[in-house]
Amino acid sequence: MRKLLVYISVLLFFCYHETVAQTAKTIAGVITDASSRKPVSYASITLLAFSDSSNVKMAVADSTGRYELKDLKAGRYYLYTKCMGYKDRWDTINALQESDRAIIRDIVLASSENQVKEVVVAGKIPPVQVKADRVIVNVAGSVNATGSSVYELLLKSPGVRQGNDDAITINGRTGLQVYQDGRQLTLSGKELTDLLKSMQSADIGTIEIITNPSARYEAAGNAGIINIKTRKGQALGFNSNVTLTAGFGSYNPKYDAGINLNYRIKKFNFFGNYNYFTGNSLWTIDFFRIQNNSKNEPVHFDQRYRNVIHSSIHTFKAGADYFISPRSRLSVIVDANIPATKSSANSITPIYKIPGKIDSTLLAGNEERKSSHLYNYSVNYRYADKDGRELVADGSYIRYNMDANSFQPNYYMNNGGNGTSAVLFHNFNAAKIDIYAGKLDYQQPLFGGTLNAGVKVSGTRTDNSVHYFKVDKNNLPETDTARTNQFVYDEKIYAAYVNYNLAVGKWTFVAGLRGEQTNVDGRLRTLSGKGEQALDSQYINLFPNVAVTYDINEDHTLELSYNKRIDRPVYQDLNPFEFVLDELSYMKGNPFLKPQFSSTVKLSHAFRKFLTTSVSYTDVRDFMVRYRDTISAGRTFQTNINVAHQYTYNLSTTVQLAPLKWWNFYYTLGLFHQKVSGVMGGGKVPISTSDNFWSITGSNTFSIGKGWSAELSGFYNSDFPDVPATIYAQWQLDAGIQKKILKDAGVLRLSVSDMFNSFDYTLKRDFGGLYYTGRNKRETQQVKISFTYRFGNNQVKGSSAEGNGLKDEKNRIK
Repeated sequence: MRKLLVYISVLLFFCYHETVAQTAKTIAGVITDASSRKPVSYASITLLAFSDSSNVKMAVADSTGRYELKDLKAGRYYLYTKCMGYKDRWDTINALQESDRAIIRDIVLASSENQVKEVVVAGKIPPVQVKADRVIVNVAGSVNATGSSVYELLLKSPGVRQGNDDAITINGRTGLQVYQDGRQLTLSGKELTDLLKSMQSADIGTIEIITNPSARYEAAGNAGIINIKTRKGQALGFNSNVTLTAGFGSYNPKYDAGINLNYRIKKFNFFGNYNYFTGNSLWTIDFFRIQNNSKNEPVHFDQRYRNVIHSSIHTFKAGADYFISPRSRLSVIVDANIPATKSSANSITPIYKIPGKIDSTLLAGNEERKSSHLYNYSVNYRYADKDGRELVADGSYIRYNMDANSFQPNYYMNNGGNGTSAVLFHNFNAAKIDIYAGKLDYQQPLFGGTLNAGVKVSGTRTDNSVHYFKVDKNNLPETDTARTNQFVYDEKIYAAYVNYNLAVGKWTFVAGLRGEQTNVDGRLRTLSGKGEQALDSQYINLFPNVAVTYDINEDHTLELSYNKRIDRPVYQDLNPFEFVLDELSYMKGNPFLKPQFSSTVKLSHAFRKFLTTSVSYTDVRDFMVRYRDTISAGRTFQTNINVAHQYTYNLSTTVQLAPLKWWNFYYTLGLFHQKVSGVMGGGKVPISTSDNFWSITGSNTFSIGKGWSAELSGFYNSDFPDVPATIYAQWQLDAGIQKKILKDAGVLRLSVSDMFNSFDYTLKRDFGGLYYTGRNKRETQQVKISFTYRFGNNQVKGSSAEGNGLKDEKNRIK
C-alpha cells in the first residue's frame, strides 16, 4: 500500500506539470428592462453552484448592461441578478459543458411595481433541494431554525431519525460521518451528539445529506455524510454578526450567545468566532423489563430514572488566509471545543415476581462531573488556475483530553422500607487521544473530463483508563480490581483514490476507486500488570463508486449509481471496560467488533426540478448492533456485536412548489423495507426479521409582508426497527414567526418547538429471554426567542480552507 501511495504521488506531480491546459469557460450577456427593453446599468450578478447554492463568482454590469463571468468550470449553476428598482431574478444554467468556451445568457428584469409571477416562483431557492446524490436543507432564513441546535435540525430533515443512544440514522441505515465546512467534526457517540445539540443554527447556511459520496471522500459512512455549511460573505472589508438566544422549557435557564468576525484586506483574511452555551435540562427514562432469575423464575424490574443536567460549553475558532497569488492560498486554523457537564441522577426500581407484591426496591443515584478539552490545529494550501487544475494539501493534528468522576450509590430496601444491603461505586475515567493526518488532492481536466486523485495518511493513538472503587461499610474506598483497567489503541490508515468525471452530450459519467490499508493494535492492561492482546489486525479494502446521469430533456433527468463503504467501530466500542450504570446494569466494549461494509445501488429521477423520486437497495455485511444481554442475579449488560446482514430497500419522493407568491412548501415521503439476519446472544440465538416502515417530512413557509414571515414544519416516523427492538412512532410539529428590524440589519424570531410535546423515544423488545419496554424523554418542547444583528460589510468572503485532513478519524472519538 505504501508503494501505491508513492506511485500516485509521482503520478500527481507528473500530471500537474505536463497536462495541456483546457480553455476556461465564460458566461456573458446583456441585462435589459422588461418594459422598455433598454439596458439596465450596474446590476449585480452572482453565480452560485447548482449543488449547494454556494457562491462561485460575482460581477457588476457596465453602463450598457453588459456583464461577463470568466474562468468557470463545467457544470450547472444558478444565476442571481439584483438591481435597485427591479425585482430579483434567478436563472438556471443547466449544462456548461467541457466543450463550451462561452455561452450567452441575456437577462430581462421586471420593475418592482410589475413583478412577473413566473420570476417569483423561479427565483426562490427551495427550503429543501433533492439531488441524485444528496439532499440540501437550506437553513438560512428558516424561522423554525431559530434557536434550534444542529441536532434538532437534523432530526427534522428528510430520511433522518433518532436511533439508539440518540444516534442518528439516515434512510434506515446506521454509520454516519458528520462534517462542518468540509472538515469532519471531532467527536463521536454521545460526545458528538452533545456537540450537535450545542451548535446553534444562527450561522448555518445549508445542511447537505450526501447519500452517494465519491471516492474523494473517506470510505467511512454507511448511511452517508452530513456536511454542515456555515454562512459566508463575498467582498473586501469587515463584517460581524452577534446572536443571542434564550430558551424556556421544563428546566431553565437556557442561554446561547455567539459572535462571528471576519476581516479581509488585500492579501489577508482574518476570521474567528466564539460561542458560549449554558443550560439546564431534564432527562427522564421509564424502563420496565422481565428477566428470569437463577431458578428460571420471571422477575420484574420497573425502573423510573430522572436526571437533571447542567451543561456549559465554550467553542471557538481562529484562523487566517494568506493569498500568495491570485491562484494560491495558505490557511491556518485553530479551533477548540471545551464542554463541561454536571449531572444528578436518581432512579427507583421496584423488583417483584408477582405483580402488585414488591419483594425489594433498588434506590440508585449517580453524581457525575465531566470535562474535556479538544484542540484542532490545521494547515491548508490550495492552488487553482484558470485551466481547471487544482492542488490541495492538508495537515492536521488533534489533541483530546477527558476527565470524569462519578459516585454511584445503590441501596436495596425490603418491602417494609428497611435497608437490606448497599453497593457504592466511585470511579475515575481519563482518556487521551492523539490524531494526526496528512492528505494531498489533485484535480485537472483530462480527455474532455475531470480527473481527481489523492493520497492520505492518518494515525490515531488512544489511552483510556478507568479506576473503580467499592466503598465498604466504613465508607472507605476499596479498589475494584475486576473493573480497573487501561486500554491502549493504535490505528494507522493509508489511503489513495482516483476519480474521473466526463460529460458527453446528455450523458455524465463518474467513476472512482479508493483503496485503504488499516493497521490496528489494541492492548488491555489489568491492575495486576499483566498485559492482554485485545486485537491486532491488518486489512486492505477497495471501495468503488460509479454514477451515470442522462438528461432526457429539460424536464426529465435519470441517474444510476453504485458505491461501497465501510464503518469502523468507534474507539470506545472496542474498549472492553465495564462502565457501571447502576448495580443492575452496565456497558462494556467489544475488542473483537469488526467493521461493517455496505454496498448501495440507487436509481433517481428528477422532473422539472420540483419532483424527485429515487429507489435504492443497500446490503450491509457484519452489521454492527448495540445489544443488551442478561447475566446472573437479574443484571443486564449492553455491548456491540456484529450480525451477518442488514438489507434495506427504500423508495423516496420529494415535491417542492410555490403555488402562491407568498406560500412555499416541500414534502418528502420515504417508504422502507428492511431485513436483518444472523445470530445474537453470544452466537446462540438466531434472528431473522422483516419490517416495513415509512416517514414524511414537510415544511411550509409564508411571506406575510412588511418584513414578517412565518413557518410551519414537522415530521412523522412510523414504527421502525432497532434490532432486536422496535421503536414506536414519533412525530413533532414546530411553528415560528420572524420580523426584520433596524433596516433589515436585525432579525427578531420567536418559535415553539414540539408544540404538542409529542416527541419521545419509546421502544419494545421481546427476544432472547429478555422482555422490556422503555420511554426516553428529553426537553423537546421549548419556546425560543432569538435576536441576530449584522454590522460591517455583510458581503465579506469567509475562509474557504477546509483543513480536512482528519475527516475520517475525528468522528470516532468518544
